[in-house]
Amino acid sequence: MSTHRSRSSCCKIVATTLVCVVTLLVARTLRAAPATAAKDTDYQHVPVSLWLIPQISSNGLANDRLYTNFSLALGVSGYARLRGVDLSLGASWVQREMSGLQASVGLNYVGQRASGAQLAVGANVVAGQATGLQASSGYNHAGALRGVQLGLVGSAREITGGQIGLLNIGGKVRGAQIGLINIGGKVRGSQIGLINLAEDSDAPVGLINLVKNGQHHLELWSSDTAPLNVGVKLGGRYVYSVLGVGLQPGEEKTRWMLGLGLGGHVPISRRFFLEMDAVAWQINDDQAWTDELNILGKLRVIGGYSFARHFSVFAGATLNVLTTRVDDGADFGLIRGRRVTSDDAETTVRIWPGFVAGMRI
Repeated sequence: MSTHRSRSSCCKIVATTLVCVVTLLVARTLRAAPATAAKDTDYQHVPVSLWLIPQISSNGLANDRLYTNFSLALGVSGYARLRGVDLSLGASWVQREMSGLQASVGLNYVGQRASGAQLAVGANVVAGQATGLQASSGYNHAGALRGVQLGLVGSAREITGGQIGLLNIGGKVRGAQIGLINIGGKVRGSQIGLINLAEDSDAPVGLINLVKNGQHHLELWSSDTAPLNVGVKLGGRYVYSVLGVGLQPGEEKTRWMLGLGLGGHVPISRRFFLEMDAVAWQINDDQAWTDELNILGKLRVIGGYSFARHFSVFAGATLNVLTTRVDDGADFGLIRGRRVTSDDAETTVRIWPGFVAGMRI
């Protein structure tokens, strides 16, 4: 009997405690409700709005007191705040905040902050911070972006995330710019495109990389495949591109080579550095251009020392892979190398080790 009474007492204590907790939570919620409601007293809340023509307020813009959750417009919709979905054939104009989705054939505009997604055929513009996705077939702009921009042209003063488009323009970038032309200020991340421009960039990957505080060197070097080579190295702090021309004179024929490659730079100390790059060379035998397959792939591992800011020397080992249909490649370079294809094969592939040494200004 005493055990049964003890269990009953415990159950009553637990039940009483739960009731007290629930009561406190409800009371707290009720006390907070007026404050939340007071926050929206300056707005005219319309859960669903349908637009045939835009409403005009005294300031000449769209209604600056309207707060809605869903809007459908044939032309232009306009309100102060959107928390939900807006579908417009013409334009969607939010003067203050947007949270949710905007979809427009023409223009989406937010005057302060936007979170969620903006989708437009024409343009998306957020004057303040945009968090989420901006996607259009035309132009995307944000004062500060935390997310992704997809479109022909994208721009933002500050970016944490990425831009993907034909032309990407950013100020302070933490993430990636992927496009035909990428323009950035201080880029902590990667730029991948045909042309990359930046004040400072960690890893620009492209044909032309012009980084103000990066690498832009003229190099002269000799190797086992060509005694005379000249090229330019353009890049950022850790990644660079190589454009080079090589000459291999001979008694029977003279070869000239045109190379393009990509590499990585590792600063060991103030003066010492290591680099590894891969360069593809088009080999032209005694003519302006050889149409037959005649490609030399060269992997280089280089160590260097900087005597001054604009003068360095370097040397290293290479691995060469020649793929050709011109001849068997036996007379190419100082080292004959090993043929890895059969003697009767139409294409010859030959592999051998080599060296490189030169200077940089």
